[in-house]
Amino acid sequence: MWVVNIKLLRLSIIIGCLVFIFSACSSQSPENGDAKGDDAYQEWVQKIKTVFGDRSYILPDYDPNVGPLEMVYGISSTSYSLDLYRSDSYSIQKDLSGLHTVHDLYYSYSNSERKQLLEDTEILSRFGVEGEINRKEITKDQFILNNTLLEFQKENSDIKIYELKGSQDIQGRADTIIDFLKKKGIKLGQVLIFDLEDRRNLELYLAFDNSLQVISFTIQNLNELDKYLADLNIH
Repeated sequence: MWVVNIKLLRLSIIIGCLVFIFSACSSQSPENGDAKGDDAYQEWVQKIKTVFGDRSYILPDYDPNVGPLEMVYGISSTSYSLDLYRSDSYSIQKDLSGLHTVHDLYYSYSNSERKQLLEDTEILSRFGVEGEINRKEITKDQFILNNTLLEFQKENSDIKIYELKGSQDIQGRADTIIDFLKKKGIKLGQVLIFDLEDRRNLELYLAFDNSLQVISFTIQNLNELDKYLADLNIH
């Protein structure tokens, strides 16, 4: 009886190992989710790598709900950029093809050498505010520019968040964004937040030793940050 039980135990262990291996392999197969996209997407990503060579850039994670994307890119001796537009098929162009609406732009990335962060006048201009700079302290972490634009900066952080006065929960959103960027190793940057009904458009200006990376995209919830910035790290 003891011998039979030992044999059954060994058989159970073997079967359990086989089930585990099969499950692991199945979870990595293309049929179990679209984490890396289909063949057309993979081919498109490989072509992008060829275009940019050893230059560092960031693409958003693959999202099957977005559909094919057209990449429009530019490269010069001191900068390079890419814009992703929703399209009928995956493609890479130097100039935007066909007719597109403002809603077709899905994501933007640029990298410029020796470019500094935005001045206050440039930030105000992005929000449609003109005039001489008038900065007033609200708290030690919060300022208001020209009685219109709120600037938030956490203590011991050189990352600043900007939103129009009247935006909801600016401090909570600022905390979330700053904490996220700090975990990515970002020490210096500016984030401009534009409210668009139930969505937010984010423009990130991230400074590095000798370059400025600018990333723009639209989200509904801040938990989507990692979808667009999963590969964000100091290069």
